[in-house]
Amino acid sequence: YVPGLRTLLRNNADTFEVSDASVVSLRADADADAAGPAPAPLVRLRTLGLARGMDDLPPSDRIDEVIFCDMDNKASMLEPSAARASRRGPDECRTLVLAFSATTHNPRVSAGAAAQMSDLARRGWLRLLSPAQDAKNAADFVLTFWMGWLHRELPKSATFVVVSTDIHLEGTAIGLLKAEGRPCAAVARPDELRAPTLTCRR
Repeated sequence: YVPGLRTLLRNNADTFEVSDASVVSLRADADADAAGPAPAPLVRLRTLGLARGMDDLPPSDRIDEVIFCDMDNKASMLEPSAARASRRGPDECRTLVLAFSATTHNPRVSAGAAAQMSDLARRGWLRLLSPAQDAKNAADFVLTFWMGWLHRELPKSATFVVVSTDIHLEGTAIGLLKAEGRPCAAVARPDELRAPTLTCRR
């Protein structure tokens, strides 16, 4: 039962036809023509075949920014993270995107973003990393493990960006990075990732 639906249909008899408990739009073809082609269907992230390990990373001296995307917390931020990494030409990309999530997490992404992510992954600039076994906060532990490893491996000038609204992850990880002199940022909105340079909120 949808309150007011019967009244809506009756008041718009030139648009809808009700017959045998079904509703048909009388203007469906016209509306479709006016709207143009239907958008491409969404794509499940794990069907893209993204790299699931840290082998064959780009040379450390070519990485000047790493985005650590907490997918269990901010899955919607993977698309803008990939867009940030793709903002330069294929030979100039210097942003490594690492997405962390539970093994069962499989969000949908737009077709355009899926193509962009597949291209980044093919060139080594995007990884999807999950724990060997799901458990409470497991993806966060994987994130901080690789953050520490990359902190040791990359030049001190490389900026680390944590994409999350998990205040505990942000407080501990960002706090440690700052104490070590690492340029860092914590972001939670797409507009923040569009900024040319990122700075820590804390």
